[in-house]
Amino acid sequence: MSTPLQRILAATDFSPQAWQALERAARLAKTHGAELALLHAFEHVPLIPAWGDPGGGAWVDEEALLDSTRAHLERVRDNLTETYGIPIKASVEVGAVHRQINARADGFGADLVVIAASGASGLARRLFGSSAQSIVRTARHPVLVVRRPADSDYRRIMIGTDFSEDAERAANFALRLAPDAAVSLSHSLEQSTVRIPAPLGLEDNEREAHLARARTIAAQGLAELADRLGRGQAETRVFDGHASQNLVEWAATWNADLIAIGAHGKSRLEAGLIGSTSLHAISDAGCDVLVTPRIE
Repeated sequence: MSTPLQRILAATDFSPQAWQALERAARLAKTHGAELALLHAFEHVPLIPAWGDPGGGAWVDEEALLDSTRAHLERVRDNLTETYGIPIKASVEVGAVHRQINARADGFGADLVVIAASGASGLARRLFGSSAQSIVRTARHPVLVVRRPADSDYRRIMIGTDFSEDAERAANFALRLAPDAAVSLSHSLEQSTVRIPAPLGLEDNEREAHLARARTIAAQGLAELADRLGRGQAETRVFDGHASQNLVEWAATWNADLIAIGAHGKSRLEAGLIGSTSLHAISDAGCDVLVTPRIE
C-alpha cells in the first residue's frame, strides 16, 4: 500500500485557473489526510494610486496592499475550508515566485506543490517560458500543474519513462498520488527519427533490424517496470519519435486525466532551443501534468 501524502503546498495568483488548482489541492489533501497550505507571492509590491484622490497625491503603500492581499487569501482559504471540511494555512510572501515557492515548500516539508497551468504561447513560451514552466524548471519538490477542473479523483494516469532511476521514481510518486488510477506506461524511441546516409551509416534493412530489436527491448523494459510498480496489467506502448509529442498525443487518445514524468533539469535556453519533454507537456497537454524533479 502506498504512503499517503503528508503536506501539500498550493500557490495561487487569484486567477480562475488558479482556483481550479486550489480545488485540486484541497481534494488531494482531503483524500490523503494531508496538511494543506496556500501561498501567494508578489514579485514585488508596486505603489498604486489610491482611488478617489483627485490630486493623485495619495498612494496605497506596501503594508496596506499586503494586508489587503492577505485578507483576500484568507477569504479564499475560508471558502475552501467550508467546501472541503479541512483546516488550511495561508501566507503571502514578497519575492520571485519560484524562489518563494521553493522556500515555502522546503520550510513546510511539502510532498507536493500544486500550481495552475498558465502563461504565454507560441515562440515566446518556447524561449522564455510561462510562470508554470519557470516554477517546474527550478522545483525541488514534485509539482502538479493543473489544467482541468477538479471534479473527480484522477482515474487514468499516463506515465512516460526513459528507464532511468529518475523516471521510475516519478512513476512511483504518481502512483502514490493516485493509487487507484488506471495506468498506461510508454517509452519513445527517439533514435528512430535519426537517419544517416547509407555510405556513412547503416543500410535501411540493417537500420530497421536494429530498431525492431530496440522496440522489443523497450517493450520488455515496460513490462518489467509495470511489475516493479505493482501494475502488471498496465497498458504499455512503445512509440517511434520524440517523447514530448508522443506523450501529449497518446494522453489525449487514451483519455488520460494526468501525465506523470520525471524532469531532468534544463536551463531556460536549453529548454527553449533543444526542447524539454516535461515543459512541452505542461504547455500542450490537455490534462494535468505531474513533474517529479531529479534528486541531486
